Amino acid sequence: MDNITEVAVIVPAYNEVNYIDSVLRVLCDVDLIGEIIVVDDGSYDGTARKVQDVAALDKRIRLIRHPHNLGKGQAILTARSVTKASVLLLLDADLMGLKPMHILALIEPVISQKTDMTLGLFKDGKLLTDISHCATPWLTGQRCIRSSILDELDINAASGYGFETALTLIVYRNNWRTETVWLRGVWHLPSEFHHGLLQGIWQRMNMYFQIVRAWYVGRGWSIFWCKAKKKILLFFVSLFLLGLIVFTLNTSVAYSAAGSAGEFDNLPVFVVSNFHRMLIISPHPDDETLAAGGVIQQALAKDSEVKVVIVTNGDGQRFAPVMLNSKLCPRPRDYIAMGERRQAEVIAALDKLGVQKNNIVFLGYPDRGTSSLWLADWQTQCPYTASYTRVEKDPYPGTYRAGDPYCGSNLLIDLQTIIEDYRPDLIILPHPADQHPDHGAVSDFARLAIAVVTAGDKNYLPEVWGYIVHYGMFPQPRGTHLNQVLMPPKRLMGKNNHWGRVDLNSVQVSVKYSAIGEYFSQNFLLGDFLYSFARRDELFESLPIQVIPPISFVTLPVFIHNAAQAHNSDQPGVNNEEFPIKGNLLTGWQTARLNDKIWLDLQMKRDILPDLDCTLRLKLTDGRTNTMDLHPIGSIFSSRDFVAQVDLTALGNPSVVAFAAEIRQGGFLVSKTGWHILVLK
Repeated sequence: MDNITEVAVIVPAYNEVNYIDSVLRVLCDVDLIGEIIVVDDGSYDGTARKVQDVAALDKRIRLIRHPHNLGKGQAILTARSVTKASVLLLLDADLMGLKPMHILALIEPVISQKTDMTLGLFKDGKLLTDISHCATPWLTGQRCIRSSILDELDINAASGYGFETALTLIVYRNNWRTETVWLRGVWHLPSEFHHGLLQGIWQRMNMYFQIVRAWYVGRGWSIFWCKAKKKILLFFVSLFLLGLIVFTLNTSVAYSAAGSAGEFDNLPVFVVSNFHRMLIISPHPDDETLAAGGVIQQALAKDSEVKVVIVTNGDGQRFAPVMLNSKLCPRPRDYIAMGERRQAEVIAALDKLGVQKNNIVFLGYPDRGTSSLWLADWQTQCPYTASYTRVEKDPYPGTYRAGDPYCGSNLLIDLQTIIEDYRPDLIILPHPADQHPDHGAVSDFARLAIAVVTAGDKNYLPEVWGYIVHYGMFPQPRGTHLNQVLMPPKRLMGKNNHWGRVDLNSVQVSVKYSAIGEYFSQNFLLGDFLYSFARRDELFESLPIQVIPPISFVTLPVFIHNAAQAHNSDQPGVNNEEFPIKGNLLTGWQTARLNDKIWLDLQMKRDILPDLDCTLRLKLTDGRTNTMDLHPIGSIFSSRDFVAQVDLTALGNPSVVAFAAEIRQGGFLVSKTGWHILVLK
């Protein structure tokens, strides 16, 4: 190997800003590679900038940019035209779990002239990609080849997704040697995760068309008919089954709520008339109407008081000024204007429900920023600068404390003060498992504020209901279905969850539907999503404040979150918690306390494997966040519990503490729980 000609790596990339960094860093660790050529095939998400950042650390990296998307085949041919290397390594830009040993395993057989081409196939990574590579190995994008092979490639057949098929046909036609290399632990996300369910299915169908076209143009039938009649049949059967599996799995996530009449009837009916003073906390203008538009009407009809707190003005939707106001290059002022528009919309919507303007409290915190406020250290990481409005304090007149800096401590104090002054007997807030980052964070802040108030006043213990808006493809079906019912997402219906419903009559559903219509901006941006909540019932989970005596044992639900990154719109995509990846089968928490020691036990459905790591986060009321590792009980191969011991004395003997956990596999986040709030007697 001392006299081997230079090896070049070609990485075609299209909108892979979240993944290409890890692939390039692995390649940089392999000294055998002479060039790393990245072809940005018309990306618009910052992929090129990410490549340039890594290239500053390794001069072997070279970036070529296509002005628009030309397809994977053309990207590889473009890179080939600028390198003289005799051995080419072709890699996808979105690989997970890639290691230097995988790179060497692909290259070595070719540079030592044992074979003409290696095929890298996934194994022990993720179920869907493992099945795909086992069924259709000739479609893998991970290959090492002699560069001269590309000289005989049919350019027409190799366009787009037909490249791998055309390359396979050339190798078989010339009887060149191939060798399979198993890439253990490597995988990548299917198209449905990259682009969303509908666009992903469309892209997959387009991929299948280009593959079939490549076979036709490259005369694949004549080449393989005598060699592999059965494999050709298996190829199409496998493609069909793979598409069916992806569709079925995504559909099962989309229809994420149980829907039988029996299951609906088994949900307890919550009675609104039992409460006289109601506080509804909404992360954005519209959430209060979607979640509790019917409850508001029923409460006011019984002469109960209703107050609504709007935490943010919804000023963090990236494309809202572009779509609604034709602002091609939105400025901070344009996002503030959107916040003012949404503030006016919620006033109009709540007026239709019967809530007067003087009972609406606007806090003016940053949209898409409350999660950062929650996780920050409030002593050292304040104020926070909003991503879109670029301000560090509330810019809206007439808000609760106009001009206050953006800091988690201020948001907690605002909610705490409102609760102390108003003293509601029912508080309705976002569910802690809601996948929108603002919803989850507002739930955490609100429950922490309730806990602080109840810890200081043992005679005050309000009822708390949590509502879900964003979870996978909930609710289904989308659109106007006034006579149908809502059911909770299946993954949130564990034995420790306590869901209930409030039934609405036809007039209340109609009024709620009309109030939703006042959100013109959101209906324009999100289509029929908002109207999907105008149904015969509204859903809530009872979230009692957990008071933990010095000697106690409590079982808590797990509030399973999605590990996927949040989207820019207010409507998240598919919940990958439904897919069979290691680490996502969480069942619940067991909490035991003995004076100044607390044991937190996170339980799972399957045995804990050695590559799983669990981190516990502890949040105190002063804004400090402590982290510690949870460890399996007993043998690593037979334990189903992660356990941590928390020393309350070391934390300063707090009266209130919040906690949540994250599970990582091979360094990648695969699952996380929502936050629980404990009041410590």
